[in-house]
Amino acid sequence: MNGKHLIMSAVLHTLPLLLFIKIDKPKEEALVVSLVEYVETGNNDSRRTVSKNGDIKSNEYYWGIGIYSETKDNCEYVIEVYDGYPAQRAGVLAGDVICHIDDVAMIGDNLLRGNRPRTMTITIIRDNKYFDIKISREQIWY
Repeated sequence: MNGKHLIMSAVLHTLPLLLFIKIDKPKEEALVVSLVEYVETGNNDSRRTVSKNGDIKSNEYYWGIGIYSETKDNCEYVIEVYDGYPAQRAGVLAGDVICHIDDVAMIGDNLLRGNRPRTMTITIIRDNKYFDIKISREQIWY
């Protein structure tokens, strides 16, 4: 269960309490939206909004390839690939290991993320095989 689902589960468990104290429907929906926004962002940050379906939108981004990864042994271990971003379009999969960028051994994810676009060739290890993928950083919205 990811963080968003956990938060929504917590919100749904509090709905009976809201019904018990008889808050009218528009105020109830506004309260739930505010609660989700507060829990998700840690504050009442006006740069974030909550859509009607519960998705949290932001006006913030960084330049990256669209993965969540962990650094280990000077490589990036891909934990999650974000839908619709360069890594997914290039065929990167969760479980892949990124070990080189432009034929240079990696030291952390400092070249995968940045403050501007950049095209690079990443070397991936998958099933004990090495292969290269050309990929460009894009704005990753969060």
